Amino acid sequence: MNLLQLLKNTWLGQKNDSQTPQFSTLIEDRLPASTLLGEQRAFITEATCYGNIPITLTKDTCINFSLIPNSDVITGIRLRFGTYCRANRCHVTVQINDVAHRFNTSYLVDNEYVDIPFSALQMSKSGQAVAISIYSEDAAEDNVVALWCSRIPPTFIQALDLKSIAFPKVISPRVSIIIPVFNKVLYTYNCLLTLLACDTEISQEIIIVNNASTDETAALSAQGTFHIINNLENQGFVQACRQGAEIANGEFVLFLNNDTQVMPGWLSNMIKIMEADPTVGITGSKLIYPDGRLQEAGGIIFNDASGWNYGRLQDPTLPQFNQSRAVDYCSGASLMIRKSLWELLGGFDMRYAPAYYEDTDLCFAARQAGYKVFYCHESEVIHHEGVTAGTDINSGYKAFQAINHDKFREKWQAVLATHYPPGTPPEQAIERLSQSDYQSRIAKEIDNYKQVENVHDLPEIAHYWSNKYLLPIVSQFGFANAEEFYCLYIQRICQAFSIGSSENEVCHLISIGAGNCDIEIKLVEMLLDKGLEHFTLECLDINQAMLDRGLASAQQLASKMQFTCSDINGWQPKQQYHIVIANQSLHHFVELELLFDKIDHALHPQGYFLTHDMIGRNGHQRWPEALEIVNELWATLPERYKYNHLLKRVELEEYENWDCATESFEGIRAQDILPLLVEKFSFDLFLAYANVIDIFIDRCFGHNFDANDPHDQAFIDKVHQIDQSAIEEGRIKPTHITAAMTKKSLNTQARSYKELTPEFCIRWANLN
Repeated sequence: MNLLQLLKNTWLGQKNDSQTPQFSTLIEDRLPASTLLGEQRAFITEATCYGNIPITLTKDTCINFSLIPNSDVITGIRLRFGTYCRANRCHVTVQINDVAHRFNTSYLVDNEYVDIPFSALQMSKSGQAVAISIYSEDAAEDNVVALWCSRIPPTFIQALDLKSIAFPKVISPRVSIIIPVFNKVLYTYNCLLTLLACDTEISQEIIIVNNASTDETAALSAQGTFHIINNLENQGFVQACRQGAEIANGEFVLFLNNDTQVMPGWLSNMIKIMEADPTVGITGSKLIYPDGRLQEAGGIIFNDASGWNYGRLQDPTLPQFNQSRAVDYCSGASLMIRKSLWELLGGFDMRYAPAYYEDTDLCFAARQAGYKVFYCHESEVIHHEGVTAGTDINSGYKAFQAINHDKFREKWQAVLATHYPPGTPPEQAIERLSQSDYQSRIAKEIDNYKQVENVHDLPEIAHYWSNKYLLPIVSQFGFANAEEFYCLYIQRICQAFSIGSSENEVCHLISIGAGNCDIEIKLVEMLLDKGLEHFTLECLDINQAMLDRGLASAQQLASKMQFTCSDINGWQPKQQYHIVIANQSLHHFVELELLFDKIDHALHPQGYFLTHDMIGRNGHQRWPEALEIVNELWATLPERYKYNHLLKRVELEEYENWDCATESFEGIRAQDILPLLVEKFSFDLFLAYANVIDIFIDRCFGHNFDANDPHDQAFIDKVHQIDQSAIEEGRIKPTHITAAMTKKSLNTQARSYKELTPEFCIRWANLN
């Protein structure tokens, strides 16, 4: 029975209801991944984007949007839902033509499209917009689905209004936005309207460089509260940008074409990238055509100096275009650079005047100076490409594209020799810098840990907390620490397979990311003490120096242990393993999907994948809801508790929510671990705990507390109670797990503490 038939079988009918229920949250600036269906389930509207924004259909949320059918008969709608990797029992209502169609969500598949048939034909007028509302009246916190959506682009105003466009006057702006203009006043007007509406919390100044426009540009500029440079002659794009930068007062200088319309978050998200990594010197936006197709997700330059806009004409919401990354260049249509770097490099090279290749050259120069150039996927800008310069490469400004191509190739020929040739698939070419960055991070990670002999050392206050609060929880499930947890499941496997009854029977174990192998050595000693001898434990790590220390420490145990140095990308499992262990290592991996695929392939059909790890926000940051609690507690602490022992600084006013993944692999994809585990494996045991308490007991601040001081103990007790209550109520999600998993096909039922199931504990990154 297919999904369509299942939905028909679970259909609860339709109801005529011109009164949509009242909702406190109306979503009208998002477009669901959807298309209307006609007869024989034919598509009768243009398919919308795949969607990269999940809108959770809580019982107080309604999504309103419209689609334009090309048929008079509507039989259903295609939508893409997120189920949070669980079976839900709530109902979703699709209201169209004042008729509500209600269906059960139990058969939805996570992240996949589903055709929702209407129980009665709906009539429409071809070419006329149909209003649609989608909501759920019986959703609950652990019984709710999400609808994948994309942003609705800003409206393009067709009539010019010369009334004042009032930007706030700023003495010391964070960002100077420079807009070179030559005619096309209506586009400039629309650009300014979106700037006025978006990211106004960022202090900014607007600098318009009017290149001798002959239309109403001067009149429009005179009405606004921004800086104006009026050139008597057209100076070209390169010189206009340099003029604007000369009077810019911001920490960052941002060049923006006048034929753009910015989207909410465009500026704040570029600044976040700059703030997170001081080695990022330039960042650029995701550029989208007015029709919704992608124009550019970062630029590629081949070894002949020709270029390619990555993702051109594709769906901008597809996953490959929604990850910020190092790129060859970012388009000058929306490009931000540190003012200090701009001055260091001397700005746009005048050899490229009047225009073309100046942005690419600047990016190459920044990289040569030791800075990164980053594409920011969360900065979205609509770009009406070619409005000012045109599209004919044989005339006007556009003719300089070929001329400057030759100049650029001559200047950068030595660097270009390291690039891919034309014809290389864009998916491969775009990864060139990412691979280079990955290798440099790997080298840094290996070097950082060469001298670290105890990677699991924690402050005494952490042991106070774990002994008082964590130990009573895990003891209910038969163990007291990580070694006992792993030993428990190894014993179970040995008993299940009667390992030990024959000399030929061996239990194969592997620990991924074993480091110095201290946990693994303790585990081997524990197994031998329990009389288990027929096993081998392979220790896998990328750092040979750490494995060498493990080998030296193992001594007499070496016959039971093997030591393999390999990156996960090159790891080829030697055999099937009865037990795969990942002890505090998953949060160091970038290629989690690849890792979990290899583990699934290497795992014995009845084996266990065991982990004790961190699943919080990337870089061990706090999500906003947890950060709010942290800072409320932070405000009550005397200064002596606020010294960060790792970063060697005092954080007085607020806890600094630092992303440590910007400099290493620490927590680099921590937030993706649990969703991927839920998708790939079944759980036999799942214990989740802690969030806010981490801040006060970790290596950064935990040493400020005295584990024997009653006052400090009382504070930690208080933090724990607040933390645990918020987790159990679902207001925040836990950051640590201890879990035993099996292959998905076994469909085991997870034992968990209270109601903290794997699905309940997922914190989705794009919650609205």
